[in-house]
This record gives sequence, C-alpha cells and structure tokens, in this order.
Amino acid sequence: MCGINIIAIYHSPGEQVGSIGFGAMGLAAFYGEPGYNENHIGTFFKNHPGSREKVFLCTKFIMKYTESGERVINGYREWFHQASNDSLKRLGVDKFDWYYANRADSNVDVTATAAALKELKEQGKFFTMRSSIGVLRTTPPSSLTPPSDAVSSLGENFNKNLELVSDIRKIADKKNAIPGQIALAWVLQESPTIIPIPGARKEKNLIDNNKAAHILLTKEEVAEIHGVINSFKISGQRYDADFIKTVAL
Repeated sequence: MCGINIIAIYHSPGEQVGSIGFGAMGLAAFYGEPGYNENHIGTFFKNHPGSREKVFLCTKFIMKYTESGERVINGYREWFHQASNDSLKRLGVDKFDWYYANRADSNVDVTATAAALKELKEQGKFFTMRSSIGVLRTTPPSSLTPPSDAVSSLGENFNKNLELVSDIRKIADKKNAIPGQIALAWVLQESPTIIPIPGARKEKNLIDNNKAAHILLTKEEVAEIHGVINSFKISGQRYDADFIKTVAL
C-alpha cells in the first residue's frame, strides 16, 4: 500500500487523492493554518460517505499554536487528550488508524510521552500509536514502544546529494520510470510493514507516486539500489543544531 502526505495541497486534496486511490492519508493539525489540513479532509469525508473506510487515516500532534500564533511543542498528557479530541472533531471521525508524536519535548520524559499515547490508544481513539523522526531514540520499555515514522526533509547540499539521484535514474530508465517511483517501489519491496506516504504539491505528482505501487523490482535491481545507497555519502546534516533538539532526545 502507498499513501499520501497531505502537507502542501491546500485546494482539493481529498478529491485528488480519492480519485487516484491512495491507501493512506498523512495529516497534521499544524499543516498550514491551525486545523486547516484536518478540516479540509473532514469536509471531504462528509461529502463522500464511505470514503473514510477506504483509507488508513494518520495524523500528527504535539505541536500547538499559541494565542500569538507561535508554534510550540507540548509533550504533556493534558495536551495529548485535547489535541486528539480536537483532531477527531475536525475530521468528523471517531477514530484514527495511526496517531503519532512527531517532535520531542525536552521538558517531558520520553516514557511519559509513550505512556500518554498508550492511554489514548486504550480509550479507543486510534488503532496504533507511532513516533516520528527519531522522537523515541531513547528507547522506553518495550510495552510502550510504538512503531516509528521515518520522515526526512532535505534542504541543503543539493548539488552533491543529487549525484545519488543520477545513479538511481539509471535504474529508473531501464524500468521506464522516474527516480522517485523507483525509490518508492524499493521502499514497498523492503518490507510489507512499511507504508510510504510521500508528499506532493501537484496532481501529476500524486499520479506518478501512485504508479510506484505497480513497479516490481528484480532481486538484482534491489541489490543494485542497495549498492548505490551503501556507497554514497550524504553531504550535510538534516537540521541545524537548534532544530535537531526537537526531533530526538
């Protein structure tokens, strides 16, 4: 299954995603204006009865907006309950499939974060809890450890790192595909428990991403991709020193 991260489509994401047939939707209360992202998908669900049951619905929390409009991280239990209730109301549903914290609050012990998530799960608010981008690098007790959402942005050293894309493009050309489709197809074949949720700004990119689910890589091609990855050294860090503190403890 392949999903879509509804992060930058602000016009009619539900219509586009619904017609293309992605299996998962990745949302967040803080994408765009506060709550806009979830409200928009909630409207789509309301206008298309039965559409909710056709997707794995994922949404993020832990970030919140202050009255002044500043976005801050709140890892306290009370906010977890409020945030989950607010998101469910905006989406017009009674349960998420996945619910996850995508930042770390340095003021809150990671075991408390995991325990609060577990509490919400026991209330029936979601099917499974998740952490994102290294939030639970400090491993809590196994009974509290959620699956991890491996998301990564790339904002610098493009010229150097694009050399990796050039190597993948050679494989893509053989499959009459584009590098991004090969990357998604590779992730899909790596494990049945991994569901990629790529973002997209245009409907064309949504369609291209979805086609990756129909690309079958041979064992030799998978080995070739592993060889490219293992031999390439990524240039630069993901985030600056200050921001990295919010994604891992």
